[in-house]
Amino acid sequence: MADVIDVLFGCVRVEVGSGHVEVSGHALPPVVLVRAPDAAVRVGVPIGTRDASALALTVDGEPVELRPARGGLTRRSYRVAVRRGADDLLFTPSSPTTARLVRGRRYRGDNELGTFERADGSLLPARWSEDVSALGVRVAGLGPLPWEATVGYALAAAFGTGAQFFLGLLLEGSEHVSGPG
Repeated sequence: MADVIDVLFGCVRVEVGSGHVEVSGHALPPVVLVRAPDAAVRVGVPIGTRDASALALTVDGEPVELRPARGGLTRRSYRVAVRRGADDLLFTPSSPTTARLVRGRRYRGDNELGTFERADGSLLPARWSEDVSALGVRVAGLGPLPWEATVGYALAAAFGTGAQFFLGLLLEGSEHVSGPG
């Protein structure tokens, strides 16, 4: 269990166990993400799977649709989509160590809510977007709703943050290949 002090929502409690993540806070609705006990466990995924049929997400006790991509060579393959009623969120890697939470189904630049990062195995407080760039113009950030913030922390804890660029993976792998000679 870890407490994160969030600048907008105060103390956020993040509990990570074998196959489950629970997030709560004084000003936040509780979020629970659970892996089915019989699901195959995938190494490298904190919750243990990216299989949507083996995962259940609830916000304030109500089921929410969760669609994690499979994970592979591209950053996009590590995105996680969430739908609550008519509202969509997208959690997607934005650098090797961070992931952004956006309102909607795609990142447009003007819909970023904030970024999440893990360091030394610990989840850091979210950096909520104060302003964003839209068509080269800086505009005020959206600001997350309480349920969006709680889901963001749960996704960061369950799926991790960040992903390497594909080119970076290729270059990293090339240092282990010897040249002619």
